[in-house]
Amino acid sequence: MKNLKSAAAIISLVITLIFSASAILNAEAVYGAKNTLELNGSISISYTAETDASRTSIVTGPGIHYFPVDSFHLGLRPFLDYRIVYTRDTEEYTTSASFTPVLQAGYVFRLSDNLFFDLAPEIGYSIDYPLSADDEVNYRYMYYGLITALKVQAGNALIDIYIQQTIKDHISDEGPDGYYQVSLGLGFSVFFNM
Repeated sequence: MKNLKSAAAIISLVITLIFSASAILNAEAVYGAKNTLELNGSISISYTAETDASRTSIVTGPGIHYFPVDSFHLGLRPFLDYRIVYTRDTEEYTTSASFTPVLQAGYVFRLSDNLFFDLAPEIGYSIDYPLSADDEVNYRYMYYGLITALKVQAGNALIDIYIQQTIKDHISDEGPDGYYQVSLGLGFSVFFNM
């Protein structure tokens, strides 16, 4: 509990510093304008219950996005996914991690001066690395996703609250099937009008 309080205090301090620094740097910042560069980081969590297993997943990673025209952005978002799977039949836990570089294209809708809705489909290639058991095979998946985010702006900074829908489609005939999951996430961004 002490570690959780310390982590919450550090996160609050970082958020405050980001918003303070961004307000000082550029009070006239316009998010989503042509030639805007956005740098972000995010973390999300999901829980999926299936007939024979349950899956808990934590995803984190950075991102970079560029707006070639107003409201439309292109981006790269490599992320790391850590999963714990509980199989009911064998009553065993297995863990794995995956690395997934993702290309994203999205459109930002301005809801008010400092509130935005971002709709961003994405595609990538995922490599899963088993971290437990005797399984040494690295499984490969095509990754398809859709992020719907609500973004709140303060100066040159944004807080993102988003829902991420993911389909991982297994590429080869061997190994586990692909899956669908929904994640709830939180992200932080800074952006610059160039």
